[in-house]
Amino acid sequence: MEHHLHHPSAPNGAQARASRALPGLISFLSDLHASIRRAPTNTQAPLSSVAVRQNGKRDLILRLVAALTLSLLAVNMFSLAGAELPAELSIQPEISVTPTQTAAAGVDSWWNGDYLVEPLARYDVTARVLGARSYSDKRESEVSPLDLALGWGPMGERDMLETLNVQQRDRWYFVRWRNVPVKAQDVIANSANTHTIPANAEVAEQLAEVQPGDIVRLQGYLVTVDGQDGWSWNSSTERTDTGDGSCEVLWVESVEVFSDAPITYASVD
Repeated sequence: MEHHLHHPSAPNGAQARASRALPGLISFLSDLHASIRRAPTNTQAPLSSVAVRQNGKRDLILRLVAALTLSLLAVNMFSLAGAELPAELSIQPEISVTPTQTAAAGVDSWWNGDYLVEPLARYDVTARVLGARSYSDKRESEVSPLDLALGWGPMGERDMLETLNVQQRDRWYFVRWRNVPVKAQDVIANSANTHTIPANAEVAEQLAEVQPGDIVRLQGYLVTVDGQDGWSWNSSTERTDTGDGSCEVLWVESVEVFSDAPITYASVD
């Protein structure tokens, strides 16, 4: 059955070198400290002002050596403690049960180059990337160069997806399966072909890094895009529609990408 859905951190080099050099330096300072303490004093000669100054210098050197040793030990302990902290883990978020859509009241339209963008609704979705495809032809690619096929709820579960076959082409995406207890309405209601419009260059770079299998969180607006010559592109605001006009046209203001392994889709002849 085929359905067309248009729809451990380690020390860096400097830290490592410091760690290797420090024991030798500490040993040197310790030997120096001991040799100074062992240095003979003139106990036979009467105490003189010169002897007082020499003994004073020795005591000063001892204090300086001790202070320097303690300082180096403290710096090294701090440096190694920082170097040995575990790398921050990228914890994958929960995939949305359904995207969050709210009214875009009070948000005015804006220009994106030669196109007027009118917000229809605020949109927030955390979903599995079922497919990612770039386009450079036709009018739509001037506005949205990248389509993401997104799945949430059951369509975000890897075990489920590996029983399906997902493909993208011609600004559509296609889901096929055979001998699998999957209902077409569940596929339609829990996935969408999303035409992404990056709000700025940074968002465009982030979107370009998205790979099928990743989990993404996208925040922005479902929009209508109007050209000055009368051309128009309208986003769907429903999750259960299919066919022409059922895709989400999404102005993306925020992207979070959580990398994951690609999905091995089923082969369906």
